[in-house]
Amino acid sequence: MDILSSSGASESEVESARHFHHVFHHLESIADSAFSALAAAAAAALKDLYKVDEHCDLSDIPQCDEGDRFRTIDGTCNNLGSPRFGAANIAMRRYLPAVYPDGAGK
Repeated sequence: MDILSSSGASESEVESARHFHHVFHHLESIADSAFSALAAAAAAALKDLYKVDEHCDLSDIPQCDEGDRFRTIDGTCNNLGSPRFGAANIAMRRYLPAVYPDGAGK
């Protein structure tokens, strides 16, 4: 006789507790699997982050003038702290693979 049966609980309460225990462990197993898959995807994405630097010359940093009245046509210097943010023809890093509802980008 286990602790649930000897606790004075009714048979249906004992059965409900056992079912809850089983469901809880099943959900815990699913969560562990999902976390493992997410961690693997994140590790792969982080590994790919550095490939952009291998192919892009980022040494030519634009000189920005805070006093300029208008923005540049190519988008450089729109962000004075990071002059290349938002600029045209600049490779952007993805932290996760693209996921589109129509499956494009695969």
